[in-house]
Amino acid sequence: MPYTRDDCLEALQAAIDELGRVPTMDEYNDLDDGPCASTIATHCGSWQSALDELDVDSGRRNRYTKQDCIEALREAAEELGEEPTQHSYQRLDILPSAATIQARFDSWKAAKAEADVFAWSARDEA
Repeated sequence: MPYTRDDCLEALQAAIDELGRVPTMDEYNDLDDGPCASTIATHCGSWQSALDELDVDSGRRNRYTKQDCIEALREAAEELGEEPTQHSYQRLDILPSAATIQARFDSWKAAKAEADVFAWSARDEA
């Protein structure tokens, strides 16, 4: 059964009530209850638009700087021993989220370029 806009907003509000705060998209998806965060974002125009419609303050806007994102990508590359993909980054459970990093740089590729983690390998550590 496809979700409606109202279903999405109700699910997001339920998650906020359950957590006692506004979740990130990744945190919301981890709850694994109802429509996924991307479905909510699609129905509402964006994740932030959904939060705005519920009249809640995420308190997270610009919480992480570009430098925070760069450092997180470098940490991920070091832990992985290779260039991080969005999927491999998300599995590490490092903050900021992959979605935040992508938003700060307009693309995952641009963020990796800025962090200079292309073709990262364990030999780079030597």
